[in-house]
Amino acid sequence: MQNERFTIEETRQMVEKMEDVVLDSIIYTVQQRGVLNDAATIYNFKEILDRLNCQQQYCHIINRWIKALVQRGRIKPASGDGYYGTSHVTEELVEQKWDEARKMWDYRFGSPLVMEYWYMNFRNLLDLIKGKTQAVFLLFPQGEDKYAKALYSDTKIAQYINLKMVDIIEGHFRAFCKESTDKLKILEIGGGTAATTEMVLKALEVNSDITKIEYNFSDISKFFLIRAKKFFEKYDFVKYRILDVDCVKKGLLFDKEKFDIVIAAGVLNNAYSIEATLAALYDILEEGGLFIFSEPIQESLEILISQAFMITKPKDIRMDCEETFMTKEQWEKVISNSGFMIKTIYPQEDEPMAVFGQRVFAVIKEN
Repeated sequence: MQNERFTIEETRQMVEKMEDVVLDSIIYTVQQRGVLNDAATIYNFKEILDRLNCQQQYCHIINRWIKALVQRGRIKPASGDGYYGTSHVTEELVEQKWDEARKMWDYRFGSPLVMEYWYMNFRNLLDLIKGKTQAVFLLFPQGEDKYAKALYSDTKIAQYINLKMVDIIEGHFRAFCKESTDKLKILEIGGGTAATTEMVLKALEVNSDITKIEYNFSDISKFFLIRAKKFFEKYDFVKYRILDVDCVKKGLLFDKEKFDIVIAAGVLNNAYSIEATLAALYDILEEGGLFIFSEPIQESLEILISQAFMITKPKDIRMDCEETFMTKEQWEKVISNSGFMIKTIYPQEDEPMAVFGQRVFAVIKEN
């Protein structure tokens, strides 16, 4: 990937190009099933679901597709739960737009594998909706992690987020060492492909006394733990744990164990209740401890045709708002309500990377 800086306008053009191609891909997909293909006809939501043969667990995703199409003026709502169709979207048009998006994206904003992954999900949408294809097998074909690694390591926004998280963690560690002779205990939740883990461990190894660190890598999947153990075998201060983001409770998994830093990179959106998870994390942090996490703060259309099929259906404010992700303002509110103090949020609104709609939140459990 090119070491290239972008203006806000250049980044916005890339984001808008992706939104455009995904919206057309959604329309093309549903029109293949005979719905939303006539601007003068009203289609109710149940009819759309029935024509798509949508599995129950994915109905909320189709609802968000429709909401995105309405919000961006691609279709118009009718009375009740009906929607007017739109002009016919051809396969040729969709393919042309994917080609244009690739030319803007590849090696500039991210790895070509990322675009390949999104395109592959588009081509499998009808089977994903019907449950014939599992989204996890598209992300990890034949158990390979090339797409996952590209998504979480090899895009401009992923690299920005990981670097910011590393900088903040290093700063907290330096401050900790000035005040304590104890080991710094770090817990990473949902470590997954270990993209963030790798950068954090490398930075701590180079710039810190690793004998003063205990790093706990956790994930809900044994697959990721086995992979991480092999990848990080030279780090004898790393421990490995099975952990479900919805079961982080003092006295349940950790007894009275507490941590100085908790890391969660793109994980909290998988929780049933973000409020409940934040409360549990607050409980297992030491006073003055750092919780650092990254999350999207707006609906991502690329995710709506890919990883959304793997994300747990929420039972919190996201369900009420019919959104996959919370806004920055909603995050600030739930963080405050959980007792944390916000230390910093990156990127700032005037940074080009802000256009991608993801943020790093560093919050403190006050003494």
